[in-house]
Amino acid sequence: MSEKLLLSIEQVDEALSSGNTDFLLCHLSNQHLLQHKETLGALLVRTDILNRLADVDSLHAQYVIFRLLKAVLLLDTHRRNANINHKGAFLQTLFTKLISPACSAMVKRAILELYHGLLKDHRQLLEDAEVESDLDHPAASVLEHLSTLDLWSLAPNLLKEPLQHATLVLLIDIEKARTRLDTTVSGMTCSVHLCHDAILGCLPQLLCIDQFSPTVLGKLLELIGIAISPSNNVSSILPPEAIITRAPLHNKPNIAVPLMVLSRLGSFAKEAIVILHNRDPTMEFSFEAWTTTTNFIRSECIWDDTPSCVTSILSSTGNICQLGKVLMSSIVAIQDIVIDELSSSPSSFVETYEQLIEAIPALDTFLHEWVGPQTLQLVFQICGEDDTNVAWFLKTSVEIQQRLEAWMAFEQQRCTVARVQATTTTSTLLSLENFVRRIHVHLHRHVHPVEALFTFLESIGYDSQTLLDLLLTLDDHTGGMLGALMAILRKLTEDPVDWQRLTTRWQETLERGNVEEDDDDDDDDDDKEEEGYSLPYIEACLNQLATQIRALDQKSLFPYNPKPLLLVLHRTQELLAELNAYE
Repeated sequence: MSEKLLLSIEQVDEALSSGNTDFLLCHLSNQHLLQHKETLGALLVRTDILNRLADVDSLHAQYVIFRLLKAVLLLDTHRRNANINHKGAFLQTLFTKLISPACSAMVKRAILELYHGLLKDHRQLLEDAEVESDLDHPAASVLEHLSTLDLWSLAPNLLKEPLQHATLVLLIDIEKARTRLDTTVSGMTCSVHLCHDAILGCLPQLLCIDQFSPTVLGKLLELIGIAISPSNNVSSILPPEAIITRAPLHNKPNIAVPLMVLSRLGSFAKEAIVILHNRDPTMEFSFEAWTTTTNFIRSECIWDDTPSCVTSILSSTGNICQLGKVLMSSIVAIQDIVIDELSSSPSSFVETYEQLIEAIPALDTFLHEWVGPQTLQLVFQICGEDDTNVAWFLKTSVEIQQRLEAWMAFEQQRCTVARVQATTTTSTLLSLENFVRRIHVHLHRHVHPVEALFTFLESIGYDSQTLLDLLLTLDDHTGGMLGALMAILRKLTEDPVDWQRLTTRWQETLERGNVEEDDDDDDDDDDKEEEGYSLPYIEACLNQLATQIRALDQKSLFPYNPKPLLLVLHRTQELLAELNAYE
């Protein structure tokens, strides 16, 4: 015998016809209604009722209505082909409303938030190892609709108030799906990558951050940072007809995209740092070269007045860190594209060589203007106690260094010369190689991951307990501080050539400092900043950390196997002890 309906369909129909939103607000607020399959199933087959519910233009009633609509669409999601036709018809109607100029902004925002809820549920679904297919999930239809040209032709309107926040959150959902979806599990990879390509097409508008509300800047920067991150090669998983009929797809990353991000956001970041320094003079940074615009930053940057977007960024430490993440992610993206081109086939490399001729010198200019002796201190002053951002910065610094070394490996092999010598003069090629070498030397000197870790330890007063607390907090996706520390210390202990470069530079700095001290010359502030941390203190800190970890592990209180960490800590202590003994 079927279960009695908690809510009569006729009652809903009558309330909609009479405009009685109080009735809807009262009866649809019933929490039991969201789990009552009989009632949800009865509503699902009445798409006419669902469409009229979606049109209700009342803020208070709209919340409970779209919460109910989400429950209806997720009904029996884990069961294959469960009411798929009814759900598809209703989702098509919602998409039509979203792209219709006649639909109110309030209803459009509610639809975007509903899409967000469906994509969030889909992420949780993929965590279920027993899921065989996700094509019947309503999120598949949502992404298929979003990947069409109809929506992206209206993107400028969706990126205006009051839809900015809901649109940005939804786009972040799509980009997170792109970076996390396993193409062997999800059937929605095609739509996800097509949406990503469309998002990149909207990037020039996204980079006009002064056109966005101050309340959404954090989400905007988060979206840009994820959008420029690399994705797997999708040419093998996208059918040709999908590329032709839906949207233009860039199968290969375009190096112009991260360069555009650096140039557009660099001016805002520069103004933000200047204002931060004016607020807190203890943030020691050299601004002498920043009195005018630079070669890399846009010439139309205005220095007399502070744009409202800069003030908004400074209102939140999270926004400042997000801006830094975007800039660093752009550098990593450029490196990935260059490495991919250097390792590509000779014919493909020749076609894109002209892009590299422009991109690498531009990156070199940006890095020499932005990265200097005080960069690491500034980063950790801004990050403060934000453990997640500190760990992300440390790990990303390792990734940048690894890519730099890959560049140098290609240069040493001279494979580039063999590939382009038929179309490019040797002098031009050597000029490009010199730029790569300049970038490597500059970043190795000022933001080396090992020195970044040492500077961070100095910023926490070489407190091993603080470092231990950070190691006890794991991040499912990046590994948190544990992932960053392991990556840096492995880099330190497993790369003797790089370690020799570091120690040679430290010893030269120390000897130069001793000579200057004898001469009573205190003018070289750069070298003083570089030796701000103390190697003996770092050795003692890591030694105390290892002792604390062993003590916890003996009592079975350490949350994971510490043997790999203890091994790399032991090797690091040996290297530091040897260096300290030499000094």
